[in-house]
Amino acid sequence: MDYNDDAPKKGFTIGKLFKWLFAIIALSIFLLLVFRSCALEGMRDTAKTRKLLWNDVSLAAYKASPDNFSVARNTDESIMTPDGTITISGIRWIRNIGQLQLTIRYNNSLARTIRDTFSLDAEPQGEFLTFALRDDIGNLYTTFEYITDSAFIYNYRRLVFDGINLDGCAELKLEIYYTGYVDYDSTAAPLNTVLIYQSSQEFKDYTIKSDELPGGGVTPNLEKSRKWVKKEISESN
Repeated sequence: MDYNDDAPKKGFTIGKLFKWLFAIIALSIFLLLVFRSCALEGMRDTAKTRKLLWNDVSLAAYKASPDNFSVARNTDESIMTPDGTITISGIRWIRNIGQLQLTIRYNNSLARTIRDTFSLDAEPQGEFLTFALRDDIGNLYTTFEYITDSAFIYNYRRLVFDGINLDGCAELKLEIYYTGYVDYDSTAAPLNTVLIYQSSQEFKDYTIKSDELPGGGVTPNLEKSRKWVKKEISESN
């Protein structure tokens, strides 16, 4: 006689259900985090902001002599600010016209950070960041052109600086300012300062992709940066 026939059968239980639900939820969260990490890393720029921009200077130079239009790139494809709030990517150096292009990416939460840092009543709106380039021999570049884009929780700005001279300088840094506090004479004014060029680490040649070639004119929606003038403090008698 097989006494096992009378043993209770183990089947579906509430305990098993909760174990399976917990396992499924844990796996889903893990996959979501992996996907989010990979997706956000791939969003350091957008299709619009990863391409070369064409302004009057670069377009004229390319049309005049496309064979002599030499483009180089930074060895680092992505550079993050020390506090992790801003990423710089797509650095391109057009040698023969002294033009530097780069893309800025920042999270929507940066507006809240600036509000708290500067004790503002509300989060800043619109273009609340501005940028400058400064080398180690005293040259400061504050004028640029740019386009804007956004995706998911990120905002993007691709910048074009003209008239950059790298001869004789060892370093070039990008300075990032909140527009409510721009003071080029104060080392404490920039929100972040990032090294983007070193003479000891030369740019590498970059081949312009077919979809980056200029079309009929300058890049659409190209805007000019605001001119910042230092406020003078008047003495009352």
